[in-house]
Amino acid sequence: MKKKVTISDIAEQSGVSPSTVSLILNNKPGVSDETRERVLDVAAELLEVLRTEFVLDEVTEIDPKNKRVGTKKGRKLNYDFLVVALGCRIAPEEVEGMMEGWGKNVHTFYSLDGAVALAKALKFFDKGRLVLNIAEIPFKCPVAPLEFVFLADWFFHERGVRDKVEIELVTPLPHAFTKPKAAAILGDFCERKNIIITPNFNIGEVNAAEGYIEELGAEGRKVNFDLLVAIPPNLGPR
Repeated sequence: MKKKVTISDIAEQSGVSPSTVSLILNNKPGVSDETRERVLDVAAELLEVLRTEFVLDEVTEIDPKNKRVGTKKGRKLNYDFLVVALGCRIAPEEVEGMMEGWGKNVHTFYSLDGAVALAKALKFFDKGRLVLNIAEIPFKCPVAPLEFVFLADWFFHERGVRDKVEIELVTPLPHAFTKPKAAAILGDFCERKNIIITPNFNIGEVNAAEGYIEELGAEGRKVNFDLLVAIPPNLGPR
């Protein structure tokens, strides 16, 4: 008998993609009620085979003395061992000025609503400076910024406007990626695709009205943008 259940298992038996299962299990919007119910039923059935109870609820209290977890729906769940995985959230309000342009000329793809708004902005972007900025480390999915700038390069080529769009990746890292060997290879790809890499940049401010981000410090560098794709600070849950 199989000893574990994966997202791929649930997706295959539900007839949906793994990303859809992920949205549902993390209680995110963007999925119909019918699909949500079907996937949760499949997940519960698969987990029941492993004698695992599946509970979709929000933890509101941890009582380590009595080894008990309380939930939003009023359940009390006892435990012998507790594994805590709180996840993280983006916090654009942590960067001075970022919220002033949020949803206008400052977007993100680190949330469903943000990705939808960014897609609409990119649809009509045919010239100017597209800048992706990583605010700080750590952040979810270190390869995502590079995936985005490579996809943007392809997207603008397909539309026949790549020669009118500058793409720049601004990062606090010393290179394009975290691992030295991968960074060298990916940095070379960026150079060949005419994607600018600006390393060691610790953002201090976003000036959405004038269209630039500025580095911390009295003589911090400035990077101009027409459209800023932001990866804001990643914080734990409130």
